[in-house]
Amino acid sequence: MGESFYRQLRKSDGQTINDRIGSSNREPAALKSPMINHQSKKGKQNSIRRIFYGGLVVTLGLIGVAVISKRRFANIVQRHINTLQSDDERETAQQYTREEVVGLPAPVRAYFEEVLTDGQHLVRNVRLRQRGELRLGGVDAPWRPLTATQHFTTRPPGFVWDATIDVFPYLPARVVDLYEQGEGMLRARLFGVVPVASAGQTRR
Repeated sequence: MGESFYRQLRKSDGQTINDRIGSSNREPAALKSPMINHQSKKGKQNSIRRIFYGGLVVTLGLIGVAVISKRRFANIVQRHINTLQSDDERETAQQYTREEVVGLPAPVRAYFEEVLTDGQHLVRNVRLRQRGELRLGGVDAPWRPLTATQHFTTRPPGFVWDATIDVFPYLPARVVDLYEQGEGMLRARLFGVVPVASAGQTRR
């Protein structure tokens, strides 16, 4: 009986040892899990980086397009101003005489005779700086603040009105209204970039 008990104990101990050896050869789940989690986190970080850099490239591209478009519109406005002034420079200076107001209505003639003197040079061009409010829409529409510069010429008659209007807070629109060489034009762009209104000539 003692020998049989010893063999059974030895067999039991052998199974226990083998089980322990076998279990030691298998990698514990606790050791696998951190590696899997690390790879998963690394993959997520790479995806976030790709999204971030992709968004950054798109944003920079849009900013670049907006800057170029805004500068191009500003150049168009300046060309119209230059054309207006060059047309005026080709005109010879003229002087005022009382004969020019003879056929005007009496109140108008009296005014000019009071403020003008024979021989003075006539005004050829004027530049005005303006600040005020503009109502966009009907009588119930709110007034919107604006600043503008307007260039006038008298011979030939023409003007360029270059205004910035706050359509909404932090949302300005650049509006250009002009008349030159017998043609009129109106353009309006949000931030000087996005077209919102257009009328008149399209040759420039």
